[in-house]
Amino acid sequence: SWREDASNADQSRDRNRLRHNLMPLLERDWNPNLPAVLARTAEWARDEEVYWEQTVSEVAHRVMKQRDGGVELSVDGVATLPVAMVRRIYRRAIETARGTLTGIGWDHVEQLCSLGAKGGAGGETHLPGIVALRSFGTIRIESASAHGPTPEFDIAVEPPATVPLPDGKTKLIFQLSGRADEDRGYNGMRAETLDWERVPRLLRLRGWRPGDSYRPQGRSRAKKLKALFQESRTPIWERDGWPVLTVPADAGEDAGKPDRIVWTRRFGVAEDFKPRVESRRWLKITEIEHGASEVSVNRMDG
Repeated sequence: SWREDASNADQSRDRNRLRHNLMPLLERDWNPNLPAVLARTAEWARDEEVYWEQTVSEVAHRVMKQRDGGVELSVDGVATLPVAMVRRIYRRAIETARGTLTGIGWDHVEQLCSLGAKGGAGGETHLPGIVALRSFGTIRIESASAHGPTPEFDIAVEPPATVPLPDGKTKLIFQLSGRADEDRGYNGMRAETLDWERVPRLLRLRGWRPGDSYRPQGRSRAKKLKALFQESRTPIWERDGWPVLTVPADAGEDAGKPDRIVWTRRFGVAEDFKPRVESRRWLKITEIEHGASEVSVNRMDG
């Protein structure tokens, strides 16, 4: 039999004020069929939400991806979408990065729309619990707790050695061998070779610093790492803790510098330390991302 909960009469609750005060007023003065109208509207909204959920999932698969604990969106991909879809895509991205939409309102979504507006430049915006950054046509949304600089590091390296990087995403393997060997991109790994006979035995691994410059193999002159980042369209969030391998600076043009870069991620070995045909010893540097197979490293080394 029907039972009435005592809380249904509590006027301090929003649902009860709607039921007992607002609904009778609207039925009397506006529409006596209001309950039926609202029921039909709710059914309509539910069916449309099912459609939107399916459609947003399909579009999100094209313009959004999860990477390194955050969510990244293609600015160009989002710019081609209708405004209604853009808002839903950004809501989906926020929910994916944050785990919930609680506390997220209209203004927060509009902040992301402004950040991703066509023709806009790089930028950064903070929302409840997350940070959104734009760089080179990509917007990255990540947890505010995870956003922050990688701790500075300066590590002595004595090959052979394996050095996990402070970002927790990759590690570097330093191996000595009797041949030059290079491989890029296989199974999440990148390997490059230095002429061990010309490398000073005081190797140090540290994160890049503003003002760092060197002459990559094959280049006619030295360039700042910042310029190389721009050339390669490396997003700002990938530059944090970017590893460089250094040796003490020589005299001459390097006099007064604290160190000299002999290798750095992606841009490779320095011209002065590239392998030579007559060299007999090589230092191979292999960068392994999480999930890459150590067995593959052994295979590459023969």
